[in-house]
Amino acid sequence: MQYNDDGSYLKKDMFGYRVIYPYKNPDGSINKFNLLTGGSWARLIVVLLIVALIMFSVWAYKTDVATCYEVIKNPCEYCDNSYPTLNTGNNKIDLSGWEGFEIDEG
Repeated sequence: MQYNDDGSYLKKDMFGYRVIYPYKNPDGSINKFNLLTGGSWARLIVVLLIVALIMFSVWAYKTDVATCYEVIKNPCEYCDNSYPTLNTGNNKIDLSGWEGFEIDEG
């Protein structure tokens, strides 16, 4: 391994050279920047973004499962009415007599 002035090392492996950011300095003290960020701010941002995406996916899955459980448990209470309504802000339009729409051809 070859030491650089910025605290990193170059290591040669079978794929070529790569940069290593050790968590300890050559004098034995702990390098806090490398320990917290993995060697660069870009790596830290990428890791935080991946963790945020995973956490959001878990939250979305948990919310969806809770909603499905609520609907399966009591579908009438979930719908809040025995007939469908169209909610347009403060006004509700009764669609109980709605049979569907017809398509006029030609």
